[in-house]
Amino acid sequence: MALADRYGVTLEELRAAEDRSFGVETASAASTVRGTPTTLAEKITQLLEHLPADDRPSDAAIAAAVCAKAGSADLVRPSQIRDLRTGAKPVEDLLAQVPEQLLYEGLGEVFGVPPHTFQTDEEVVQQIMETVRFLANNRENGVDLHLRGEGLSTGMLAALNDLVEQVRAEEQSKSTGRRPSGPARPPSGSA
Repeated sequence: MALADRYGVTLEELRAAEDRSFGVETASAASTVRGTPTTLAEKITQLLEHLPADDRPSDAAIAAAVCAKAGSADLVRPSQIRDLRTGAKPVEDLLAQVPEQLLYEGLGEVFGVPPHTFQTDEEVVQQIMETVRFLANNRENGVDLHLRGEGLSTGMLAALNDLVEQVRAEEQSKSTGRRPSGPARPPSGSA
């Protein structure tokens, strides 16, 4: 157990790494070894595995970085980071207490990667599509905005898109004398 503690991993993780070093592939390690990690636990594990052992941040260091990013000293505890890293508890349990974007930004700072690295593929695709829609709306309406994709959440992009569509509808109604019929699509987040 002392070796696992020294590396900041669980005994299970240490044994899985040992198995991998001898060519034994475990079910949980298969997706990380074969390709792109898909879960948050796999992503954190892969990033940790690519750091030299002496440079791997502890769960406490990761928690401190997330807290620093959020400006709150007690937002997340090392035990919660361990649970995220090992997949011991569902991500949703932590995200109920910690804003998702702050968690991703803190993790991104620790590992030196963009925050979207930790998002699911669906979240990344949704953000890209909202950005494309936003840019298309700007081009169609002659809006001159200097947009930085970084820092705008998918929800914010959707809200901006809805606002642009609402303004466009109001402008069209002024020119035709008809009342606007509302946004071209329901606001994001509504069913």
